Amino acid sequence: MTTTTVTTSDATAADRGARNLTLDAWRGLSVLLVICYHGVFFRFQDFFRPQALALDLADTFPSFLAANAYRLIVYAGPLGVKFFFVISGYIITKLLQEEHRRAGRVSLSAFYVRRACRILPVLWLFIGCLCVATALHLIEVTPRAVAFGLAFICNTSVTACYSDWFLAHLWSLSVEEQFYLAWPLLVLLFAARGIWRIALAFGAVFLALAQVSLFFVGEWNNGLSFACIAAGALYASHAGIRRYVARLASVPVIALVALAVFARPFIPLLFPGQFRLHDLLTPLLICFLIFSSFEHRALLERTMAVRSLAKVGVVSYGLYLWQQLFLASPDHYLRPSLLTQTYLLVPVVMISYFALERPFVRLGAALSKRLSRANRASFTPARPA
Repeated sequence: MTTTTVTTSDATAADRGARNLTLDAWRGLSVLLVICYHGVFFRFQDFFRPQALALDLADTFPSFLAANAYRLIVYAGPLGVKFFFVISGYIITKLLQEEHRRAGRVSLSAFYVRRACRILPVLWLFIGCLCVATALHLIEVTPRAVAFGLAFICNTSVTACYSDWFLAHLWSLSVEEQFYLAWPLLVLLFAARGIWRIALAFGAVFLALAQVSLFFVGEWNNGLSFACIAAGALYASHAGIRRYVARLASVPVIALVALAVFARPFIPLLFPGQFRLHDLLTPLLICFLIFSSFEHRALLERTMAVRSLAKVGVVSYGLYLWQQLFLASPDHYLRPSLLTQTYLLVPVVMISYFALERPFVRLGAALSKRLSRANRASFTPARPA
């Protein structure tokens, strides 16, 4: 989550009033999966762990349901981050290609200014609050972990930043920032010859790397993360794939794919290598699940569930950042404070969004438009006298 992370919403599209509520709803669902995972597995682990549930529930059937809900949540939390990666690859590639078609080129300076205004202000505020809380002896965050978080290298084996809880989730933001750094350059170089080929090649390479243990960092798999981004980029850049997904987007097929994505904890082992095969298919399954739903937007976006999830999706970046501060395991808090009051997550996210995130998103959009116009003017050939 991202971020996407949780960091996939774009100011330019938002300013045009062109928000895709279905896509925002997927963001909202993704971040809620992460929040449920952290709440159940970490913050309230003493209440939700299967042993405690079994003792509290007298009947076998309720105990069975509770234990399996626990299994699903523990699996679905990391899955939510993969959804963010697919969305991120799609959104960024789509916007870059639209700019290339509209202006004949991609303005790297405009792109990076827009991304910086989108990501950095809230991130700096979050890390600043961690430092203040550490100075007040409410939590403990090491300077080394802060430096790795600010450098966006938490997903590398040399940092081991995942051992510091309050910055552990920045591994996913690091993945996205590395994508943001490299992908626009490739679009700039290869857009005319088909960026989808690069996305396809990268997806295949990263899926192969996902099977190599050296490409793991802690419990996270960089190969699978980048493969999910590549899957979103491939869908955005290949019209044939989009048409194929649209043809298959019937309700029964979508339901079957949803079952394949979410029911993995309950699928028995049928043959050796089954779960490795599932890992290889996961980016494609998620990609199909998200984008096939676009064919039913008219119906979905009239439902209260989708509209409510879309509202959560709009603030998903802030939710993903701040939840780590309020959903830590109890032993990560040095003493009781406001940080142990989980309900404060919501007002903190809303204040962060309206006071900082949204104004800077709009600033980034304005600056990027100005830079794009300046760049187009500077590359316009002079008329012959």
